[in-house]
Amino acid sequence: AIENHIKRLRQRGSISGDEKTAWSVYDFETGEKLVSINEDVPLQSASMIKPLVALAYFHQVKQGKLMYGPKSKKHLRRMIQRSNNQSTNWVMQQLGGPRAVQRILRRNYGAMLPETSIVERIPPGGRTYRNKSSAHDYSRFLYALWNNDLPSSREIRRLMALPGRDRLYSGAKNVPTGTLVY
Repeated sequence: AIENHIKRLRQRGSISGDEKTAWSVYDFETGEKLVSINEDVPLQSASMIKPLVALAYFHQVKQGKLMYGPKSKKHLRRMIQRSNNQSTNWVMQQLGGPRAVQRILRRNYGAMLPETSIVERIPPGGRTYRNKSSAHDYSRFLYALWNNDLPSSREIRRLMALPGRDRLYSGAKNVPTGTLVY
């Protein structure tokens, strides 16, 4: 069904013919992997790195190296809820820059995020091409987040659930009103 959906998207021009997609559909309740298409291929991440940057930040908070105070709360909320690039860069700067973010993730979550590579800030205009991750990395991250296995899992989920520009409600069919979207 997903492969047919991808074909229809390509036919409509929503996805270009040479664009690679990756899919990982995992039932957290049963522990069953339902779909795996290119899930271990690292692809351009765009704003999908933002929850991983939040993970690095909360890791440092747990270690006592950073505080989660009013200013950082404001930037993390903007980064996640509004997909604000300036706030993402502010959070990365607090961590020591993209290389430091990558180092924190690799040292502490390397088994969960083996295909993730955060190497650049989000430049003016928002086009970032060098930060990469795989659908499988996101699947493992979301599973750990769902099971409260990460520092500040509840807070990251709370930030991810804040109302914002959500394409699931505006672009997908048959999503019941009131469905909680992270």
